[in-house]
Amino acid sequence: MGNRAETSAEFCSIPMVIQQVLCHVDYFLKRSITQIISQKAKGVNRQEYLVSIARSTSENVQQPWHRQADAAMPQPSKLRQREQEAAVSNELDDSEPQRQEVQEEAIGIAEEEDTEGAEAEEEENQRNEHIMFRGIEFLERDPASRPQIWQYPNDQRDQVRRAYLQLGPMQPLLKKYKTSGPQEHQRRFNYIWFSQFPSWLEYSESSGRAYCFFSFLCSKNIKKRGGFDVFTAQGFDNWKKVNDGKKCGFLVHVGSTPCSQHNNAVRECQAILNQPNHIENILEEVTDREKERNRLRLRTSIAVVKLLTFQSCAFRGRDETPQSKNRGNFIEMLKLLTELNPEIASVILENAPKYCKYTSPDIQKEILSIFAMKVRKHIHEEIGDAKFSILVDETCDVAKREQMALVFRFVDINGVLQERFFDLIHVKNTKALTLKEKLCTVLSKYGFDIQNLRGQGYDDASNMKGELNGLQALFLRECPYAYYVHCYAHRLQLALVAAAKDVVPVTQFFQHILFIVNTVDSSSKCHDELHDAQMVELARLLAVDELETGQGENQIRSLRRPRETRWSSHLGSISSLMNMFKAVSSVLHNLAADSTAGANRANGDTSFKYLTSFEFVFVLCMMREMLEITEQLGQALQKKSQDIVNDIRLVQTTKVLLEKMRSDDGCETFFCQIVEFCMNHDILIPNMEETYILRGGRARRHYTTSNHRST
Repeated sequence: MGNRAETSAEFCSIPMVIQQVLCHVDYFLKRSITQIISQKAKGVNRQEYLVSIARSTSENVQQPWHRQADAAMPQPSKLRQREQEAAVSNELDDSEPQRQEVQEEAIGIAEEEDTEGAEAEEEENQRNEHIMFRGIEFLERDPASRPQIWQYPNDQRDQVRRAYLQLGPMQPLLKKYKTSGPQEHQRRFNYIWFSQFPSWLEYSESSGRAYCFFSFLCSKNIKKRGGFDVFTAQGFDNWKKVNDGKKCGFLVHVGSTPCSQHNNAVRECQAILNQPNHIENILEEVTDREKERNRLRLRTSIAVVKLLTFQSCAFRGRDETPQSKNRGNFIEMLKLLTELNPEIASVILENAPKYCKYTSPDIQKEILSIFAMKVRKHIHEEIGDAKFSILVDETCDVAKREQMALVFRFVDINGVLQERFFDLIHVKNTKALTLKEKLCTVLSKYGFDIQNLRGQGYDDASNMKGELNGLQALFLRECPYAYYVHCYAHRLQLALVAAAKDVVPVTQFFQHILFIVNTVDSSSKCHDELHDAQMVELARLLAVDELETGQGENQIRSLRRPRETRWSSHLGSISSLMNMFKAVSSVLHNLAADSTAGANRANGDTSFKYLTSFEFVFVLCMMREMLEITEQLGQALQKKSQDIVNDIRLVQTTKVLLEKMRSDDGCETFFCQIVEFCMNHDILIPNMEETYILRGGRARRHYTTSNHRST
């Protein structure tokens, strides 16, 4: 009986041994997976490494269960031992296909983990990329678009937090908020929730989700449980759970205990604002006298920045070192204040600490950014929730950067029409979609509702006025009441330019008048001669009582140059030439007769011939008469407050005056004025009864008119 029991015990322990063998095989395979990932960095081939692991597993897997079998059962006879070894070998042969499947599965798992590890590493690198803080005015206000706090460098995070706390949570007032949820039962954000959670609740117009202001400021790059970043990065849009009693999503986020994540973030933000109690401020003992000196030093820098800004003066100079004779407007203004006020002289420049001078370019830019932020804040308070219009124009600056100017036009609380320049925005290109994106970003950043837009004022460019894809069409799709109006004064200028370019003598006239102005201003000698000639002419006119005396009258003037972009400058150029006609002709005559003038002598002779020709004088008087008529209309159209009825009357009056000028009586009156001007300035008047031959090519040589008047 004893032998049978002993034999049965031996056979019963064989399956247990086989199970242990399989467990050890699984252990070695799992260990190999973890080792493959570490071997990848060393350049080891994965397939060769798995084969070596499998071989070592099949060779060494027998050792643990032999040791355990020796300890668990008595030593059998040699015959019984051979039978057990044969049985175990059969079991191992049966499990060989399973081990191969496990090895193949292990290889697949390792490859997937390698891919996931690379993607996770790349994502982690992107998340850990630092974003530099450039100032409070450059902070992104949209909760869905702004970078997370932990993406800023460690030494700038408190500055970013203080800047955001100064701006406050983003709580836009919109007529309609974005909907979310199932199609059959969609919900949206409610503005009343801002009054229920005024200190921390935020809303993003781009994503249509809610965020926590304090949780965002105190967020860290630490992954906890699922949904830990709902109110910081992802955004909350499950509006169904807001009005759910104690299960309200906002109340759950706040938490019922003082040590909740939200309440901890609130206390941390309060500590950031409470700077006097910070450790670095407690350790540094500053006396009241030192504080007053620092404040006086800062107030002086602010006053100088304010003065130079209002006067549109440059701040810095080429050489600002103490040895320089001219250290720039900012430093020189501070030096002037030191001469006038000994108290200021004792705290600024060389008498200030090296770490607290408040004169660096960064300090100047920061003070300017604060001024700009306060001005924009004041403009936003002026507009409030009222309707407004925008005026936009783009141009290239000296650095060849495309800049877009934004001006608000609105009616204030007193009913007075106001226009406020708001911002100068850099754009990469002038495409309508790019301009709209930049404008919407600025409007959203400073809390303006695009639904309150009631007017658009642009130029006549296709990217602005395009009916399908222009900037005005893109805004009209979102706000159907934002009507586009092209500047009527600009339209009048375009009409005058187009009409002038179609008439060859008029185009040649403006070329000649520009040539005359350039010739007279070509040298300081000519300029002095023009000054002396005016003095002589004014003395002659005063002697014969043709001029009236008075304060500001009969001043010495200079010729004005016509400009392409300002058509009103053409009238000023023509008027200045007619008022100084004798003085200019005298200077040009002397220049043409001067043998030492060199190349300018030929220019003087050509300019004198232009100036004293009847054709030039005729166009000169005609253009002055026409531009004086249209100038009143142009000035009225450029007024900030326009009366539509009055403008229509001015248009009709302008048309009547131009038609009257074209009539027979108007032509006779105009011709008499030209004759009188020519006689006063000794200009040869052609015989109007003679035959006049039109100048031109062969096709026009045979055309003649009976006399000059019929031309």
